[in-house]
Amino acid sequence: MKENKNGGRIINMSSINVKNGGSSKSAYYVASKSALETLSRIFSREGAKDNILVNTIRVGIIDSGMNNNVKNYSKTNFNNRLKYVPMGKAGEPIDIANMVLYLAGEKSKFITGQIFTVSGGE
Repeated sequence: MKENKNGGRIINMSSINVKNGGSSKSAYYVASKSALETLSRIFSREGAKDNILVNTIRVGIIDSGMNNNVKNYSKTNFNNRLKYVPMGKAGEPIDIANMVLYLAGEKSKFITGQIFTVSGGE
């Protein structure tokens, strides 16, 4: 991006568990997402002068097919998890896609180094 002199966008995906701590079962995952958020802030400062904008989306619980691949997943556990979401429901993949589109587009041309949480208020 720097060599092309056209700037660009880097949009990283993190997890709401960085905010709420997750659990001992997800410690490595949450630690890696926390590191990603820190790297995003560092890279945003480095890239800003070349119009390379770096932001992060902190994703909450999303109702997607990926949930079925999670070890020990059950619909009961999923529904219990929703009790922590003020909106009382899971997001949809389109909710994350819309934030990506915003950050990738012209309307976000002065936004860098930020973490956007898409989580139904969690």
